[in-house]
Amino acid sequence: MQPSKLRKRIGGEDDDGRHARFLQIGVPRGVLRCRRGPMDSANDSVEKKHRKVLSDLAWAMHKLPPKTYSLSVEDGAQDAFCDWAEAYWEKADQPTTKPLLAALYNKLPDHATKLSGTLHLVNEYDPDNSDQWHPSKTIPLSVIRLALAIIDCLVVEAERFHANTDDLEAQAIARFKELPPVEWTWDKFKAKCKDPIRKEGSKLWTNVVTAMRDAGIGEVTKSKPLTFRRHTDVDGHRKMSA
Repeated sequence: MQPSKLRKRIGGEDDDGRHARFLQIGVPRGVLRCRRGPMDSANDSVEKKHRKVLSDLAWAMHKLPPKTYSLSVEDGAQDAFCDWAEAYWEKADQPTTKPLLAALYNKLPDHATKLSGTLHLVNEYDPDNSDQWHPSKTIPLSVIRLALAIIDCLVVEAERFHANTDDLEAQAIARFKELPPVEWTWDKFKAKCKDPIRKEGSKLWTNVVTAMRDAGIGEVTKSKPLTFRRHTDVDGHRKMSA
């Protein structure tokens, strides 16, 4: 789903808490590239082998009997997790934190425990002895650190999603279309904008230029510094031929 559509559906409210249970991941910007050249049978064979390992792992995990796993105390895994969780709970309790983000922060430890359990099973899985697989009950510090690092990355994505940066991009594009159709760099353009756009920095300019180029609004005339010029005969929509 397009971020702007999802954000409009959420509408800044999350009365039933459903959206606080999701960590939104933005699709990376860029142009997809095809894989060219003849088919490589060796690579295909390796890929099939990897797919089978993943398939076998999923089935082996499904067959595991219910078990309660705990965080290791001896190597500091429990302390690392508690320090991390309490830091997010304190962040959620700040009066300046948006209610939706506060609810998300409060649920992060649940995400982390589920992920750490999954990573623990993956870490101990032996594809050559899957029938005799008996994972240990204690999750070590190395697994906890990996799980927390992954969740931290997802939190950054979720925070960016709820920060409405897409709205700033739309505002920047609207402002750009009001300006003369000459060459513009970030330094020149930001001087014509208000503080919210200026504070986003050159990364916003890169995103805006990419969006305008893809929409047929203009063209990139120089890569360093990134320079963009609007066409004089377009209003931001691609012209369609009959």
